[in-house]
Amino acid sequence: MSLPLMIGRTLNWRSSRSRPDVAVSRCVRSTNPSVESLESRTLLASTYYISLTGSDSNSGKSPTAAWKTMDRINRKNFNAGDRILFQAGQIFRAQGSPGENILANPGFESDLSTGWSNTLGTDPADSLIATDPAFVHSGTAALVIPANTSSGARAQDLTSLMTGNQTYELDFWTLRTIAATGTCQVGVNFYAGTKKFGTFYRGIRNTSWAETKFAFVAPIGFSRAEVFIVKGSDNSALYVDDVSLRTLPNGVNIDATDSGSSKLPLVISTYGKKGKPARISAGLGNALSIINAENVAVSNLAVVGTWGASSSTGSSAGVGFDVVNTLPGDVKLQNITLAAVEAKSFRWGGMRVWGVNGKSGFNNVRITASGARWNGDVGIIVSGFFDSKSTRYSNSNVFITKNRVSNNTGIRDKGTNTGSGIELVDTDGATIERNIVYSNGYFQDNTDGGPVGIWTFDSNKVTVQYNESFDNHASETSGKDGGGFDLDGGTTNSVIQYNYSHDNDGPGYLAVQFPGFRPGGNNIIRYNVSQNDARKFDYGGLTLAGGDALTNVVMEHNTVFVSPSAGSNPSALRLIGAGAGVAIRNNIFIATGGAHLVNAIPGSSPAQIHGNNYFTQGGPVSIVWENNFYDSLDAWRLAGPETLSEGTATGSFIDPQLTAPGTAGMILSATRLNTLVQYMLLTGSPMVNGSLDLPAPFIGYSAAKFDYFGNPVPQGSSADVGAHELG
Repeated sequence: MSLPLMIGRTLNWRSSRSRPDVAVSRCVRSTNPSVESLESRTLLASTYYISLTGSDSNSGKSPTAAWKTMDRINRKNFNAGDRILFQAGQIFRAQGSPGENILANPGFESDLSTGWSNTLGTDPADSLIATDPAFVHSGTAALVIPANTSSGARAQDLTSLMTGNQTYELDFWTLRTIAATGTCQVGVNFYAGTKKFGTFYRGIRNTSWAETKFAFVAPIGFSRAEVFIVKGSDNSALYVDDVSLRTLPNGVNIDATDSGSSKLPLVISTYGKKGKPARISAGLGNALSIINAENVAVSNLAVVGTWGASSSTGSSAGVGFDVVNTLPGDVKLQNITLAAVEAKSFRWGGMRVWGVNGKSGFNNVRITASGARWNGDVGIIVSGFFDSKSTRYSNSNVFITKNRVSNNTGIRDKGTNTGSGIELVDTDGATIERNIVYSNGYFQDNTDGGPVGIWTFDSNKVTVQYNESFDNHASETSGKDGGGFDLDGGTTNSVIQYNYSHDNDGPGYLAVQFPGFRPGGNNIIRYNVSQNDARKFDYGGLTLAGGDALTNVVMEHNTVFVSPSAGSNPSALRLIGAGAGVAIRNNIFIATGGAHLVNAIPGSSPAQIHGNNYFTQGGPVSIVWENNFYDSLDAWRLAGPETLSEGTATGSFIDPQLTAPGTAGMILSATRLNTLVQYMLLTGSPMVNGSLDLPAPFIGYSAAKFDYFGNPVPQGSSADVGAHELG
């Protein structure tokens, strides 16, 4: 196994699957005596230049002696403090062509003893050859793992055919007979001795034949590699056909031996004319991959792939900037920075930071002042290896700030949610602030869950603030999500505040808990503005869902404006079940043209709804509460909401006297969100000093110190209702 390179270390272990152009001036030990000769190395940091007018036979250490290709970078080991600089304004293209399929019996036309004899310990009878033409993608056969088996699997050993630090593409066709939720995966495992050294896979849920392809870089130091197909016990059969594993031309691949130090990171950037970042054209794979390396800072680069986001088609199988930790032992690699970069036209996303082995991941990740647009699956994602039973997290101290993320439209037939802007998963401690996120998710067609502009799940202590999220979508066939902001399943101790959401298909602000996640709760959504969200799918500007599992959530001091939308039943407040500790208080809800003020399904009555203002313009009052219709606040109070336990009526039905609600547009500047004057209170508004001083909804709750516009908020009943403190 290779260890990250740090100043002061005396050993640099390397496998024969590493790059051949490795440097030494310290003691170097190889796990394989056949390792190729190593070039001399100095501990002094150097700058290496890459130019289209250079030559790979040059030293690379000056603009006049620049290297020419990315392949030359991949043959070099770098020291802490080294800089890799591409010439500004030039386009550097991945060299070469895709390789041939290295799998034996890829279409299962021979029996399973050819190539696929390994059953990974499962009963061989639980994975068979199918010949029914209805369940064969091409040729005369496919692999089938039948329904209701205990578990079925097939694998193929590829150790001798794969090389570390090389980009590969895994491509396959699959079909499930029903959209079951049990384990169902196709991927590649790597091992170092007996320990898993990372796994790359995709879950399968599509119920018609669909192609899946993805690129990855094999980690250096593995001792065994295998392609696998596995399905757990459920009532769906899995069919797999036409599996391909082939090499792709490499982008820039930074591995464990290239790590910098905390004070001297490895820097990858541009030199030359300002305002003209160098561009990497990745072709089919990743543009820049960082595999098991740490202390790396990337800036002022643009990368482009071959994905067609406007049609959800294209040959790209990669990610623009792909940062991955495959190490065993729940290792946290340190200090990854992506600043002033841009990623466009990649199938699986613009920027991805993730762990693929237990709870290994990254600490101190910064993605700032960058752009991710016209990609497929997601704009920016930080994630880890999902484990609903774990008490640990893959990533920590993540900062995603001042980015613009747009037109990441999703992947058709993916089978799970796709097309989000910024997605944060499996992270303990994060700030997502001052981002502009819009027009994502057009091709989301999964009916179990969809994309959101900015959201997190399975995470702890996440703050989402000062962002604008708008015009996010899900397809008509989906019926799910397409919202602005979301604290989703397994999220704890997190807050969404001071954001502007508008004109999204789905909810403006969503809090939800589903089975299968870690327990969630102790979450706050406050001092936000929602204008004309819920354009589809019967959501609300504020939406809560999850029944009894949704606990300890407070939505307070938000201002919501909603108008009618064709083909939908939007509402200012939408409840799809609620559990203990859910509090909705001191908000302003405005509905026009007969749109619902409140729409709640049966099972929503545990929500504590107090001190809110409700107002309608240009239409009747419409409140739907657990299958009953109410046309006034007084009538609704009789059902329980807006009445305290001692019988005191709360809430109001009166014009809140906002400046110009419903007339705001795009701001497109996260430093100017406080110019949203349309949602300021007018002098003399009845909302002034109108808040109820209510008990803390859960242990650990703390009230906000500022309103949406940055004004101080007094504590107690002297605060104003809604997102503006007139002060």
